[in-house]
Amino acid sequence: MSPTSRHESIRVGNDLRKQFNSPIGYFKNPLLYNSGPAVSDFEIDESTGDRHAPMREVREERTSAKTGPETRCTGGMSLERLPLEVKLRIANELSQFDCLNLMKTSKSMYFSTLPRLYQHIIVDQNYSQFSKEYDFRYFYKPDDQSESEICSCSYIKSPYNFKRFISQYLELHDNFVNRVKEFSKYNGDFMFPSIKHFKCIEIPDSLNTYDYDLSSNLLSFFSRLESLHELVWLNDNFRVEYLTILPNYESITDLMINIKFSNYLNDFSWVNISQNNDRKSTTNTGKSSRDKMLNFINVTNFQIRPFLNSRRLSKIIDGLLVGDNADRISDNLKTLRLARFDKDTNALVPGYKDLVSYTEESSLSDLDLGTIKSIFINSKLKRLNNLTNLSLNNCLLMSEEANILIDSINLQQLKVLELKNISEYRILNRVNDQVESIRSPSGDTHHTQDETTMNGEQSFIQRIAPYLYSLRHLRIDYRECLTDTVPGFLEKIPSEQLMSLDVTVRYNSSKLHIFSDSIDNLLRAYAAAIISGNKRQTLRKLCVEIKEENAFCDINMPLPLNLFYEEIRQCTNLRSLRLNPGDAQNPDKVVALIEHLSHLDMLDVFGSQAGGAPHFGLGMVHPTIFDEWFKVQHVALLFLRHNPAIKYIRINKCIFECFGASNKVNPRDGIDRWFDSLVRVGGD
Repeated sequence: MSPTSRHESIRVGNDLRKQFNSPIGYFKNPLLYNSGPAVSDFEIDESTGDRHAPMREVREERTSAKTGPETRCTGGMSLERLPLEVKLRIANELSQFDCLNLMKTSKSMYFSTLPRLYQHIIVDQNYSQFSKEYDFRYFYKPDDQSESEICSCSYIKSPYNFKRFISQYLELHDNFVNRVKEFSKYNGDFMFPSIKHFKCIEIPDSLNTYDYDLSSNLLSFFSRLESLHELVWLNDNFRVEYLTILPNYESITDLMINIKFSNYLNDFSWVNISQNNDRKSTTNTGKSSRDKMLNFINVTNFQIRPFLNSRRLSKIIDGLLVGDNADRISDNLKTLRLARFDKDTNALVPGYKDLVSYTEESSLSDLDLGTIKSIFINSKLKRLNNLTNLSLNNCLLMSEEANILIDSINLQQLKVLELKNISEYRILNRVNDQVESIRSPSGDTHHTQDETTMNGEQSFIQRIAPYLYSLRHLRIDYRECLTDTVPGFLEKIPSEQLMSLDVTVRYNSSKLHIFSDSIDNLLRAYAAAIISGNKRQTLRKLCVEIKEENAFCDINMPLPLNLFYEEIRQCTNLRSLRLNPGDAQNPDKVVALIEHLSHLDMLDVFGSQAGGAPHFGLGMVHPTIFDEWFKVQHVALLFLRHNPAIKYIRINKCIFECFGASNKVNPRDGIDRWFDSLVRVGGD
């Protein structure tokens, strides 16, 4: 390299370092955009980058045009005279607020719009109607139909509105049932306002579901959900009693619930619900909830957390999923997601040193080792022929359990696989002193990779890898002691259409023995595995994390400057990237990587070095307003300048919406769930 080129490289590096570590938006260094109207005064065409004036005038002209009590088409036809199917489709294209205005125009529009308001309910305290990322339009494709049907949703975010919704629907439901003959005079221009999808994503914190009146109303509410297809309750205050009083089990296709505080396993025998004390709950059909079996015979999506232990998991599978319909469940089930704990944690139980033993009489005899066996052997669940989505969270497995999984699931049909915080336990057939020397970080004994795989015995993931022909989305966070088989697993996957890869690199002092005591060799094996086969062409979403395992927890570590960056550069079709950048004093690697990925839309950087050099954020122009965002916005602008195609950037917990044409970033709050769905594989 000539002296001129060397000086130019040093100058560019110093300039990047200065920009990366120099916050803006403060009194001493204000953020000055180009003169002219602010970005909020324009609407930007994201496809071309052009700015144009908003359509306020057009909207004002539309609202100012008065057409009388009836809105008429150009041909003189009244909107009220349209067929019910057309009016329902019109309502589905409107937000819940526009629907309320449409309902006020006439009685006919009221009855045709009412079903749209109640068909799909989402309870989320973080929702904002100003967040355009959360679209009210939802599309579902039933198995027996070739086209998707639209099922727009209504959001509820406050405790008051939630209580009002429950009481209002009870009154509305009973009113329609009692006056069914009166409504029949509309000659088919009427549809019952049934709730088909009920999702509690984030119930308001101040809402007390154990309040007597609300609890009573909730029981009555669930007893009136005759047409419920999807039930989602992610908060930990769900009661399994709600399931026992559902009037129509056959309509349920999606069941995703949190059963943390449900003590039903001690109350119910799963043979007859009548053992639930002597309490009777009468539904609107006049039937008692006693003597009813929980038979969700048409369920295709089953997600439960937490199951806590294998014995409880077998009862959950038999009681909530299978019932007396093992054959139907075997054919229908497409998604199975199970998590041991209520929330994800970085606590490591057991520690990595306890994941191996030289005798079967190990110290782990009191821990749970039979997760796979509990699902497929100890329960009534039969072979799942059509399963496409499998997720196991925080489980302790053994390598021989892979044979059970291979016999119980058609792995060749699997498209989504999540193995999150999975630990593999192994029994070594070696003498005591060898095992103890490996367990001790200060031991001098080194072992070859063949020895650490128990004389050639493959790990759990190595055994299932050859069957994953159709895998498209993979999330792997796998804990092992003495060895690391994840790179080999990634290389052995035969699928040629892997689009999403979310991989966590875990290292500890024990497994470095097979990598010549060098963490660089371990990371180099992962980097090569990420781009093995045709992954560099097929990957659209990539997430790489590095974690160091200590005695009780793990610690996030940044990507080294000499690894991963060159390999990720080869994945030129990436739309989403998540990583932990290295030293803030050398940002040129991550900047060059971002600049090279021309198709990148979503960028997620995290870690202590993600936002540049740390600072207190003193002298802020607008204190207490987006404080954390302003501390790191200079880094978002730096990334955007080098890749104007990026639409969203998240730096730790701060999300920015990017406008490459004008080189501007806007702080965004309340869209983390939407952002995670685009940068991570699966859900937490």
